[in-house]
Amino acid sequence: MDWFLGDNPNLRTAFSEQFNLGLQGRPKVPIPILVSGKKLRKISIPVMLLLGENDVTISAERGVRRMKKFIPTARTEVISGVGHGMNYEATDQVDRLVLDFLDH
Repeated sequence: MDWFLGDNPNLRTAFSEQFNLGLQGRPKVPIPILVSGKKLRKISIPVMLLLGENDVTISAERGVRRMKKFIPTARTEVISGVGHGMNYEATDQVDRLVLDFLDH
């Protein structure tokens, strides 16, 4: 948890609550996999990739580069100063980006 969430107390509290709720239902959570470039190229619907600048699970720079390589029309956004929990750390900004994307 320390590695993943850092030292933001608000993020740690919110994530812990969400995590505990998730454990109550014991959902089957898929293991993240790297989707092949061949499969990514087949995506024809609008796509948006949001990444936190400080995400420890993926390099934002590499993620954007890979997305642009395989889905050139994808909208990519890197949110400054946040990690993987961007929806907790930059809630208003993430909400605006998602709503704007869905509105177009």
